[in-house]
Amino acid sequence: MTRSNKKIEEMRRVEQLRQGLGGNPPGLLESADGPDVLVVTSGHRTGIEVTEIHQQSSPEQGPRRIQESERWGIALSARQLAESSGIPIVDVSVLFNDSVRIQKADREAITSALVDLVRKNIPSMDTSVELAMWRENNPCLRSVLNVRIFRNEFLTRHYWSVLDSGWVQTDFVQEMQGAIDKKNALFEGYSQQCDECWLLVFAHGGRPSGSFQASQPTKAHLYRSAFARTFFLEAFSGRVVELNTTAP
Repeated sequence: MTRSNKKIEEMRRVEQLRQGLGGNPPGLLESADGPDVLVVTSGHRTGIEVTEIHQQSSPEQGPRRIQESERWGIALSARQLAESSGIPIVDVSVLFNDSVRIQKADREAITSALVDLVRKNIPSMDTSVELAMWRENNPCLRSVLNVRIFRNEFLTRHYWSVLDSGWVQTDFVQEMQGAIDKKNALFEGYSQQCDECWLLVFAHGGRPSGSFQASQPTKAHLYRSAFARTFFLEAFSGRVVELNTTAP
């Protein structure tokens, strides 16, 4: 994520927080650095530091959010290559293999192999074809399980998407405290930029690594936080929970 996109994301999450709190804290939103967002009135500056929580992955897989980024990056590159190659317009869905980790060095080879695979398997109009990679015997595509290609006369541009699945984590006290601890270490610097400093921990919800829904024990846990108020936001649903905290 670029710096500009990150700042846009931070502002969006603070807006969601204020919606969940009935418009509080009131004031003008200003993008900042440490804390991420300032809510400013004539006599008060509330700083809100924003951080995202992620599901933990096994050491073999690496951070799942990184693999998600790699997969979507490949899909975007493949769409662009398909467009520039002049192959017929199709809708392509790719299911990746969770047991095979993708490295940055693999991107170009996977992209080229996927586009070549699609080029060779363009279906007739208004039909689709589904390809199982174990039948293809292509070493460049061992990170892919399945590819579905759909063609329709109403498609006006190429569409490439990543099929992904996961599970919703409901008990995540350890992950929550870990996210808070990282920001506790920086609190002193944040506090010098505002009159009061809040922390917003959010779960994206739109991708498997960010699928969280807090259980009652997770909500009720007493967390160690240096911030005046600490919140958890389920970004997909917009639900906001203020966490119980004590000084670290």
